[in-house]
Amino acid sequence: MIAAEILALIPGCADGRQPLAVKPLPGGRGCNRVSRVDTDAGRFVLRQRHPPLDRPGSAAQTELRSQMVAAAAGLAPRVINAALDGSWLLMDFIDAPLWTEQQLLAGGVERLGERLAGRVLLGHAPFGRVDHALGRAGEVALELLEVGQHLLV
Repeated sequence: MIAAEILALIPGCADGRQPLAVKPLPGGRGCNRVSRVDTDAGRFVLRQRHPPLDRPGSAAQTELRSQMVAAAAGLAPRVINAALDGSWLLMDFIDAPLWTEQQLLAGGVERLGERLAGRVLLGHAPFGRVDHALGRAGEVALELLEVGQHLLV
């Protein structure tokens, strides 16, 4: 179920309109509920964090900043809206095949990290401090891959 205050922020769901469909997506690693939300305005991914927001090695605000840095670098779907505390985020749905474990092990995560680091060093990151984003590039990539997003590496 999507809370009314979040639903109202999804394009196509203003004024109490309901989505055309809400479908669970694989992934989330037990920390997040990930759903595809289809509306008249498009298809979106809603990632809602299960309490507690922060866990050892997994801080909600750090993950949100990492997602935004990756999106700004052209490596992840655009973040449309998000809670400031990182409890949920809404992004564009990209219809593409999931990466396989073999593709990831063959250097996909490393190439993503290198590309993200290059973009950040060139000044394309939206934040003054990106040390957390760089350290989490591989983990963010895995999270995005779990929800079926195609990353351009």
